[in-house]
Amino acid sequence: MTDHYGGQQAFVFLGRGDNISSIIAELQRTGDIDPAIGPVYFISACEGAFEGFAHIAQDDVPGLADYVNGRLWDAGIRHGEYAVEGRWYLSGPRPLPKGPTRKLYDFIALCRIFTREPPVQVMESIAERFGDNDPFAGVSTVIGSFQLLVELGGDDREALNGHVAGLNDVPGVERVEAGFAAPGTPPG
Repeated sequence: MTDHYGGQQAFVFLGRGDNISSIIAELQRTGDIDPAIGPVYFISACEGAFEGFAHIAQDDVPGLADYVNGRLWDAGIRHGEYAVEGRWYLSGPRPLPKGPTRKLYDFIALCRIFTREPPVQVMESIAERFGDNDPFAGVSTVIGSFQLLVELGGDDREALNGHVAGLNDVPGVERVEAGFAAPGTPPG
């Protein structure tokens, strides 16, 4: 992979029973973690709704399945929940893609959004709420047990908590489950 938006992107929510530090060490050892070219663009332990998070990519869906069931399995991911990225938010007059974990902050909130209205409509409402500025880092539709993945980021954890809570007030949002990248955990 050579592009944060090329190929097939996916997100892994690591569960209890996955040894995140061991997984990160193994993926670093094999050279799989590379924020510029992947296949693991980002990985971190998290606090909150899930124990850890990874952003991965392969050229296509079969390649993604092989990577998940091969390399990631070998690295120790046994309890992960996967979501395949669909459409990412396009910002500005010259549309630029703005999907989750393409920009790094001191504190990151990864928010699984369950919607009661069409996901693309809710995605636009979320971007509008934040004026397409920080703490809004990106949002994508996903194929998974929830409809959207939102990333919020900043240098103040307390302020970030408030922004995450504010997602519940966005029209069409049914429920929010957030995980916060643990301070001091080196992203891949």
